[in-house]
Amino acid sequence: MFGHGGGEAEAKAQGIPFLGALPLTRVLRETSDSGTPIVRAMPDGPEAQRFVEIAQKLKDHLATL
Repeated sequence: MFGHGGGEAEAKAQGIPFLGALPLTRVLRETSDSGTPIVRAMPDGPEAQRFVEIAQKLKDHLATL
């Protein structure tokens, strides 16, 4: 979406936390296109784990508000 580092730079510019990056891999694109969330299709895969990490960072951040 932003290219490498663009999301992090924009978060910094906006003064908001950067939660993480997720490469748009082939398996992520294919499962998304089919309507199946990657965390359901391949919960132990690296893409799903990144989603879980980002969700945890969001949860942790929201707990501080």
